[in-house]
Amino acid sequence: MFLELILSLAIIILGYIYWNGKYNERYWTKRGVRFYKKNKVLGVFWDFITKDKSLTEHLHDIYKQYPNEPAVGFGTLLTPSLYVRDITNIQYVLTTNFNAFSHRGIEPNESDILANNILFMNGKKWQLMRKSMTPLFTSTKLKSMFYIMEKSAQDFIYYLKDNPDLKKGNTFKNLATFCSAAICGAVFGVTTESIFNSPFLTMSQKAFEQTFVRNIQFAIANLSIPLFKLLNINLFKDYEPFFISAIKQTLRQRERENVKKHDFADMCVSLQSKGTLKDPETGVELEPTDEVLAAQAFFFFLAGVEPTASAMFVTLVELGKHPEALQRLHKEIDEAFEKNDNKLTFDVVVGMEYLEMAMSEAMRLHPPLGFLTRMSVEDTVLPVGNIKVAKGTKIFTPIFEIHHDPKYYPDPEMFKPERFSRENQKSSSDILYQPFGKGNRICIGQRYAQLQAKTGLIYLLRNFTIKTNISKEGMKYKKEQVNIRLANVDVEFVRTNAIMFLELILSLAIIILGYIYWNGKYNERYWTKRGVRFYKKNKVLGVFWDFITKDKSLTEHLHDIYKQYPNEPAVGFGTLLTPSLYVRDITNIQYVLTTNFNAFSHRGIEPNESDILANNILFMNGKKWQLMRKSMTPLFTSTKLKSMFYIMEKSAQDFIYYLKENPDLKKGNTFKNLATFCSAAICGAVFGVTTESIFNSPFLTMSQKAFEQTFVRNIQFAIANLSIPLFKLLNINLFKDYEPFFISAIKQTLRQRERENVKKHDFADMCVSLQSKGTLKDPETGVELEPTDEVLAAQAFFFFLAGVEPTASAMFVTLVELGRHPEALQRLHKEIDEAFEKNDNKLTFDVVVGMEYLEMAMSEAMRLHPPLGFLTRMSVEDTVLPVGNIKVAKGTKIFTPIFEIHHDPKYYPDPEMFKPERFSRENQKSSSDILYQPFGKGNRICIGQRYAQLQAKTGLIYLLRNFTIKTNISKEGMKYKKEQVNIRLANVDVEFVSRT
Repeated sequence: MFLELILSLAIIILGYIYWNGKYNERYWTKRGVRFYKKNKVLGVFWDFITKDKSLTEHLHDIYKQYPNEPAVGFGTLLTPSLYVRDITNIQYVLTTNFNAFSHRGIEPNESDILANNILFMNGKKWQLMRKSMTPLFTSTKLKSMFYIMEKSAQDFIYYLKDNPDLKKGNTFKNLATFCSAAICGAVFGVTTESIFNSPFLTMSQKAFEQTFVRNIQFAIANLSIPLFKLLNINLFKDYEPFFISAIKQTLRQRERENVKKHDFADMCVSLQSKGTLKDPETGVELEPTDEVLAAQAFFFFLAGVEPTASAMFVTLVELGKHPEALQRLHKEIDEAFEKNDNKLTFDVVVGMEYLEMAMSEAMRLHPPLGFLTRMSVEDTVLPVGNIKVAKGTKIFTPIFEIHHDPKYYPDPEMFKPERFSRENQKSSSDILYQPFGKGNRICIGQRYAQLQAKTGLIYLLRNFTIKTNISKEGMKYKKEQVNIRLANVDVEFVRTNAIMFLELILSLAIIILGYIYWNGKYNERYWTKRGVRFYKKNKVLGVFWDFITKDKSLTEHLHDIYKQYPNEPAVGFGTLLTPSLYVRDITNIQYVLTTNFNAFSHRGIEPNESDILANNILFMNGKKWQLMRKSMTPLFTSTKLKSMFYIMEKSAQDFIYYLKENPDLKKGNTFKNLATFCSAAICGAVFGVTTESIFNSPFLTMSQKAFEQTFVRNIQFAIANLSIPLFKLLNINLFKDYEPFFISAIKQTLRQRERENVKKHDFADMCVSLQSKGTLKDPETGVELEPTDEVLAAQAFFFFLAGVEPTASAMFVTLVELGRHPEALQRLHKEIDEAFEKNDNKLTFDVVVGMEYLEMAMSEAMRLHPPLGFLTRMSVEDTVLPVGNIKVAKGTKIFTPIFEIHHDPKYYPDPEMFKPERFSRENQKSSSDILYQPFGKGNRICIGQRYAQLQAKTGLIYLLRNFTIKTNISKEGMKYKKEQVNIRLANVDVEFVSRT
């Protein structure tokens, strides 16, 4: 019976297809219009869906096939569709009789909130919105917004220089990055470098992805509006939460701050303050809700990112192919800067004639859009051919074809910027050039897009020359719906002084090689004279060379020294004129970390003053560190932790909800998910953010980025340890990229907290309290420290450094070991369940602190896999290590092991076995305190260790209350990732299974 139904449906569908094709052909034949017969039902859309060519190229086939026809009909689903190719008819559709063709040709569904924008609106509603938005794009407004584009362009150059691989290719994507940043500045007021790695960019890239499903949706939108409505297709549903949330946050902030930035957000605030929009001529009304304005913000991304990036890209491509044009433009740009005191202004950009010519010609060859669509809203007649066009007819007008027609542009495939000289433009018909459309529905932001593109091109060509690389197959166009996108071609940015730079590098290399040889000899003699064994594997860079060049953590390289010299109290190794000593005897370790702490109070790294976020308690030294630690210590008392417990518990409960709502997260990638939880908890403790939304927030993105291991970061870390003078000379800033984000976040938090005057018992409260008291001063030393927003932002950043990944690591390794030892897991499940039962199914600070087996299991897991692999110190005075009578001069860098002590059978029998009983309260009484250092040891022990432990325990309790776990280890066995100081497991993951 089912097969009969399928057969019947197939017959009906095939019959409908045949009938619809015949209907389409008869419809246009009756009107004296030639019909495109290749596919009578779906026309060019069938070829577009099934073949790897852009829709523009399929329409181009019609243009070539019917050279003498004023218009050609083609197949759609009961929606008459006409490809208008005669230039007079095109002008009639787009400008002369605009009122008859004012409809865009696509009718989004009402449920598609972000489609309710000026691009897709129609009729009186469109007129009202366009009229309301037009003031944003006047010359005066563009001039006042120019600072946003220029800042984005300058940041983009810095971004390229900081990421040299980006200059070698993938240039269209990089240009889209710049355009996204500029749009973010214009819409949301975001004008910092950090936007180049932001969720806005990710979202805009995702919005332009070409997929099979999207191509189907696009085809249906053009083939049949009734079918599009019936299927209730939403083109932009996935982006609603992000853009609506972003615009709401921006508008509320702008209302609070009451600061004018001359951008889209200002316009939105102004529109909302005036109330309902109303057209006095038509009486049409429109409420400027957050959702309506979010749709217009989304339009900025639709119309301002990829099309503008395309305009820039094709200009660079053609300039790279034509060196004489490139040289002329370089000259124009350089002269403009020289005449204007090396500054760029709005007027300077507008006045660059050859740039305008080159960009216009490039967009003629490769326009951002391939064609336009309209729909007739009344019956009318096209003048050439006397073609009757009924109301509801879909119209397609060419852009690409006009731009490449030799009737209008002689030698159309040649790049000739002179076509667009001011003199030649006087005699050219306006309708023949349409890179941004034409008529009343021409892109409202075209002048903004051109200004943005020009500004970006000027800064790029001021700093780089370019090389166009074309593949052997030659330039082609990607499969796109409306846009024109080049394929098989890319642009490479090259510094103009590259040859001089290479010569300088060669000279420096000779000097450096000589220095390396001499420095290696110096290091060996230095320690040999003092009776200390020297690690000879690399006499200059010691273990740091292996760390940079090999795929192992620095801890594992230090572990090689620990094993290689089992009877030595300490071992010297190579650094750059900074004596470095690996102290492996436990008595000497205690001497460094606790007994003679004053001689080794320095962390061993000296950040540059310009690295604002490094000015935190982790990297501070001397009296300044003492004062800051003393000021922050009250935040970590038992009383304070107890008052902050609600934050951790809320984050843990939200995390459980987050896992249950996203079941795929329970199957793996657990370390990252735990870091998500820890980031949320830290956000709660620092910024007072305690909602589920933090699990998809820029705070999490920023903390993840801060811990990314890259080759450049490893080099910077090595230099920081190898030579403080070199680190200072190179002015290396470890955390510069995160300054705008964290400083802005802490400022916003503190000002809000001051206004609200509400106590949340968190870090922000402490900051407000410190600032209210004024300058911090140590009465014993006289040292003073001003608790500025920047200083407090640095301490907030420390929370993320010390509170996210290390705490996530503690949780992860505990889960890994519990999953490998079912009896321990069962015992902990029992302890947790009993604790909830005894406390009315509630969790309190005292309940967490009282869970003895949880403490034992977590301690043993952190013994096996401590968050840190070693500690660093630097001697601030001459002293002598007791075991071996080793003289340590002021300025000597000290490395002390953690991982090795935790795994030494002298201190822990069967060290590779998981035995939580080692940390029972009874056994702890007889254990030496120095033998266990997961959070460091001595006066510089992590100030937040108790907070971190409480956070980790709270998270583990809620996880194990709701799930049991399964540890999955790859065939290669557990390993450690390449990390600088941290210990991170690899080849292992944890799976969460709901408890029944």
